[in-house]
Amino acid sequence: MVGAFSGALWFGLAIAFDKGVQDFNYPVIPTDSSVALFMSSLCGIATGVAVALLFQRPLLSRSWAVFFGLPLATLPAALIVFSLLVWVTWLGFGSLEEPPFLRLGNILGIFLIYGLLSIFAPVLYAFALLNQYLLRSLVQRT
Repeated sequence: MVGAFSGALWFGLAIAFDKGVQDFNYPVIPTDSSVALFMSSLCGIATGVAVALLFQRPLLSRSWAVFFGLPLATLPAALIVFSLLVWVTWLGFGSLEEPPFLRLGNILGIFLIYGLLSIFAPVLYAFALLNQYLLRSLVQRT
């Protein structure tokens, strides 16, 4: 449940970058219709759940080294999972002007470059730390 909420928040951030940053002239997230947008949001939610399950133990670790290092693993993993899910959504709802695997490579490239190697990386790292802290706090309360 907590992973789904986290994924929804990350999806909101992804949409803000995809639609709000001028460099993103290449459409990454399908939003051509309300159904495509809904399916894309489900991609974000599913990614949040997958990352929460995949990194369940480290997320609950009390180690400061793990806390500050974990986003270095969760961010790339989440970007790859989200890219794959968004690509599947494109296959179903997007208008593909290029071969499907070229679209997958473009989506992966854009998310990985902008998410890990651009000026956005420190912002995403800070957001990942905050997200991780909130996830840990919520899980420990239940």
